[in-house]
Formats: sequence, structure tokens, C-alpha cells
Amino acid sequence: MEYTKGHIGLKSSLLVSATFGMAASALMIPLLGNVAAAFPNDNPTLLNQTIALPSLLYIPAILLSGYLAKFISKKYLLIIGSIIFAAAGFAGGFASSLMMLVVCRAIQGIGIGLAYPLAPAIISHIFSGEYRAKMLGWTQTVGCVVSVVLGLVCGYAAVASWRYAMYFYAVFAILVIMQFIFLPVFPPENKDESIAKVNKADGEKPKFGYPVYLAALAMMVFMSVAMIVLYNLAIFIMNEGLGTAAEAGMASSINTLAGFLVSLVFGYNFKFLKRYVSVLGLILMALCYLILSGAHSIAVVYVGMICLGASMNCIFPYLFTRVAQVSAKPLKTMSVSFLSMAIYLGQWISGYTSVWIAQAVGGTTRQLFSTTGFIFIGMAVIAAIFIAMTQKNESKIVVLDTDAPAA
Repeated sequence: MEYTKGHIGLKSSLLVSATFGMAASALMIPLLGNVAAAFPNDNPTLLNQTIALPSLLYIPAILLSGYLAKFISKKYLLIIGSIIFAAAGFAGGFASSLMMLVVCRAIQGIGIGLAYPLAPAIISHIFSGEYRAKMLGWTQTVGCVVSVVLGLVCGYAAVASWRYAMYFYAVFAILVIMQFIFLPVFPPENKDESIAKVNKADGEKPKFGYPVYLAALAMMVFMSVAMIVLYNLAIFIMNEGLGTAAEAGMASSINTLAGFLVSLVFGYNFKFLKRYVSVLGLILMALCYLILSGAHSIAVVYVGMICLGASMNCIFPYLFTRVAQVSAKPLKTMSVSFLSMAIYLGQWISGYTSVWIAQAVGGTTRQLFSTTGFIFIGMAVIAAIFIAMTQKNESKIVVLDTDAPAA
């Protein structure tokens, strides 16, 4: 079936379903200062685990999702993950201790991990070419819209109580209804005739190519450093006297708004810059941290967050598009799951990276930010050199988009 025209309900359901990871971070990040104040007697290291532990649990859940897709329709797996995500997030508002909140966030992480790879995997199955790049870019666009709304609303709600912000997870019940109504029942991959045709035509079981592993490694390294700001932004704003949770929520929303604008034109950026989109993303991330390191007003923080949002929405859709291009249809779900696992493994590592870099520079949060900025400058240089050296071999990489409808 041709999906590039019409099918608004289907596309809306897929695009919103791809936002869980962004939504969970956008909602939680502005609350960290208030949560820390609400539980002053709990172990402070648990605070970082409200972000880090869910990221760690995404990984086995993502692998489980890729495995279960062989036997269960992606539609039903996506619905199950969505229900767990919304219910556990809502339950976190009733936590009586920081440990209980971490447990709720951990369960939510399992739900996100189950659902996260399925929306881009379905997009990769039913779209191809530039339209698929646009759809994957639009997942970031919709994620940005959701994050802006949640960041603003929840940041201001947290001024009264951080618990009120957690109750906003109830709105995702609407998405579950949309999934039931609009998503078709895709056959399990073991019973998908189009996948069986690819396997039969190839004569042997398809395997991951090195570009998939390289994309996953790049994503993990990027996230392990890029997410340092998540653990420090709200506390940095409050400790430097630049604002409250409301301003932290506004910063998060500006970040996602910038990402929204960049993701709208990702298809065009990718068409002209190709692989160099990744270099642009790394340069923007370097600017983000260098600007934050010198920020003495909330307005300058907002400028840094614009760079952060723009960077993320260059890197994410590029790597997902890259993996979709070089994966055979029988491996698209597992390839996207593999890349998704790298995202959250990197995000979990970033909780420790933040501490390691801070200890190495032995200084303030500003020094942490400036050092991270220079690290990204180095990454951008390495990426540019690597792309230039390997560009002549690009034509040798087989692009496997079999049985996908034309865009």
C-alpha cells in the first residue's frame, strides 16, 4: 500500500509514538532541582539515576522489542510499550521517596525501550527514499513540539509541586487510543511475506554491514558526551542565580523548539550536505557548551540551548536514515533497535562521563562545559577527515531498500 499521501492518522500515530524518549527527558530535566529539594535526606547520587537508570534499562528492552517483533505484530508491541510508559510516568507523581521515583522511572524506561525502535522501524518498512528521510526528520519535529509543551507546562507546574508535572503523563492515553484505531496490524516478521521474499532472493541470511556498527558506535560516543548538559542544566541555572525550575523548563523548551525548526528542513539539509550533516551537528554541539560555559544571564543560556536542539536534530535523523539505507528489510527493525540501544547506552554512560570530566578539570560547572565544548570541536574535525577519506568508497555500499513503496 502507498502511504506517502493521506493516512494522516497513521502518520500522526507513528510520529508521536517516536517521541517517548524526548518527552520523558523534557519532562524530568526541569524537575531535578525541585526533586532534590523535596528529598534532601536521600542519597544525592540517586538524583542522576532518575535520568541514567531508565536509559540503562532501555537497552535490554530495545533488544527484547527487536526479538519479539519476530513473533508479535509491531502494532501490539508498540501499544504495550506505550501503556507501560504512560502508567509508570503517572505513578511517579505519587512517589514518597527518591528511591520510589527512581523505580517508577526504571519501569517507564522499560516501556520506552519496548516502544522506541518500533515507530522508526515501521517508518523504515513502509517508506523509502527522500520521503522516509522526511518522516524520520519529522519524528524529531513532533518530538520537539511535545517536548516544548511538556517543558513549559511542567516547568511552571513544578513551581507549585513537581508531582503535578508527573501527572501530565496521563495525556498519552490519547496516543494509545490513536494506535488502536489507526495503526494497521503488521504481521510478525517471521510471517511477513515481503521479508521472506528478500531472504529467499538473497539465498542466505542477511547480516549487518559495517556502516550499521559504525553508526551505532558514533551514536553511543556522541550521546555519552552530549548528554552531560542534562545532568547539570537545571542545577547550573539555580546555583548561578539565573532562574528557577520555570526558567529551566523554558530552556528545555527553547532547545526543543530549535530542534523543531531544524528537523523541518532535515530532508533538504541531508539532500545537500549528505554525510557532512553529522559534522554540522558536532559543530553546533561544541557551540552549545562553549556558550553555556560563559553564560551569566538566562538569555545566553537560551542561546546555548538553541545550538543544542539544532545539533541533536542533525545527528539523530541522519544516523537513523543512514542505518535504514544500509540495512536489508529483514534487518531493519533489529538495525533500528541496535541504533536505539546505542543512544541509551551512551546516555547512561554520560552520567559517569559528566563526573569523570568534572574530576579531570577539577573545577566548576563552567569549566566542565568549556572542556566538553573543546571535545566536540575535536570530534567535528575527526568526523570531517573520516568522511573525506571514505567518500570515494561510498558508492560501494549497497543501499537495501527492497519492497518499500516509492516516495
